[in-house]
Amino acid sequence: IRATFTSMGTVGVVLLLALFGAIIWWMVSAGLLSTADRSTMAWVVLTCLGLLLGFGMSWAHIRSRISGQSSVDRVDQ
Repeated sequence: IRATFTSMGTVGVVLLLALFGAIIWWMVSAGLLSTADRSTMAWVVLTCLGLLLGFGMSWAHIRSRISGQSSVDRVDQ
């Protein structure tokens, strides 16, 4: 979780969650997903959480490859 917030920031995490929320909302309104089935909704939430953490952990690597700068934690002594 820390790697996700460090690499994407709070704004990036909120935007990605909003995107996932909009996709789920569209699927429910189109009838592709039922909110009555709790098991299916649990799988959808877990999948979105896994995608969020996966994007967050890999974003630091993607950003360093694009910009040429590496991300490091600053440790003051």
